[in-house]
Amino acid sequence: MIDLKLDLKVKNTLVGATPIKTIKQMWDAAIQYYNDPDNPLNDSEAMYAIHDRMDARLTFQDIANVMSGVYADTYWNGTFMDPVMLAKNMVQGLAIDRDLANRYASGAMSLWKGILVRKNFSDSGTIPVASSYTLSIDVVCNQNTRVPSTDALINNWNNEYWKTPQVDKNYIYVRCQNLNFKGDITNPQIQLFYTEAGFNAPPSSWIQMLTDAKSAKEGDILLLGGKTGPMAEGVRGVSEAFVFTPKTTNHLCLIAAITSDFFTKNDPLKSINSNWDTATWIRHNGAAGWHNVDPQKSIESTLKFYNQDSQPEKFAFEAHCNKVPEGTVVALKCNDSKLQCIQSDGIKISRKYQTALMEATVPANYQGDLKVLINTPNGKLLPEGASVEVCMTWLLDHSHKRYLDAADMLRANADSRAKKEIRVPMGSFTFIGTSNE
Repeated sequence: MIDLKLDLKVKNTLVGATPIKTIKQMWDAAIQYYNDPDNPLNDSEAMYAIHDRMDARLTFQDIANVMSGVYADTYWNGTFMDPVMLAKNMVQGLAIDRDLANRYASGAMSLWKGILVRKNFSDSGTIPVASSYTLSIDVVCNQNTRVPSTDALINNWNNEYWKTPQVDKNYIYVRCQNLNFKGDITNPQIQLFYTEAGFNAPPSSWIQMLTDAKSAKEGDILLLGGKTGPMAEGVRGVSEAFVFTPKTTNHLCLIAAITSDFFTKNDPLKSINSNWDTATWIRHNGAAGWHNVDPQKSIESTLKFYNQDSQPEKFAFEAHCNKVPEGTVVALKCNDSKLQCIQSDGIKISRKYQTALMEATVPANYQGDLKVLINTPNGKLLPEGASVEVCMTWLLDHSHKRYLDAADMLRANADSRAKKEIRVPMGSFTFIGTSNE
């Protein structure tokens, strides 16, 4: 441990400092140390200073929680907030036992603290995201009409605003909120991208959208009243309009990423270079949102899929059918001789919930097309209330270099001890039904 008591910089911050008696005062102190223009403290220094000032009823877990939000840039490991980094610095700054530090750090990183874009309707900021994470209701498409007032998107927070993008001009907005960060976030900025619908798409396949007002790559977050301003805990906002100009009616995926004063490193263009990067970034980044859901448009659809790694990898593709009409045939296939495939012969729906499965060993650095057949008995598209979620899963055997990392991320330690296959989610696309009338 570095003897911070002898560090003049830290000692100077304690001269005349008032006691910290509440969680909010702890957040205020950490933000002040982080932002001090003359004497900014790093996280270990701030931990020591806060611990010296804090009431005995406050805890090391409280310190970990605050640090994970205020010093987010320090712990961002490219694609996720790394509890190992936080634990290491807690040992350095507070001289606590390593096992205790690991426990506090893991607890702190299990809940997002900052700007949140919901991954699905029930997203409450739990990290990693527990359920489907490409169904963001905060990504809004209003086709070729600007929203008259962005206040409506905030006031009707749990309403889904999504009109299927049309060829040429569409206006896109993204909602967000300050979740669990007990201070003002003053300068959130958002980037928006789109790519062909599918799974594990590398950023090289993404197309960046520009703002409507200034054709800028980054946009502001607007509060009620349509103005920018500080976002205190619980405050909700929505981005300014971006312009989205697809040239086809193909299914597409929209991706949002937000930076802020305390999390400036959220740039997927610089972070995602492999299958592992995609798997971690998509599930551990509260300030990102994916919209990968669209009404079925044809009996057979195409989804892009990628192996970003430099060696062949094994993947599974599953079609989860929910409330699909009885007698519907659902099948997955890929017509490429380069793939070693176990093709899905298709299933005929006889229950409310069924799954079709295909497995494939995919060549290195590969881009392919997954054909998805959804053929109802009457030849029409899926009815309202029905859905087919197609998922891609990375299959790791016990000899894979990412096996233990994946077991740890998915909390599958019992499976790893038994050397069972670990299944890493890589994303999904959902076809939904609409009224056929």
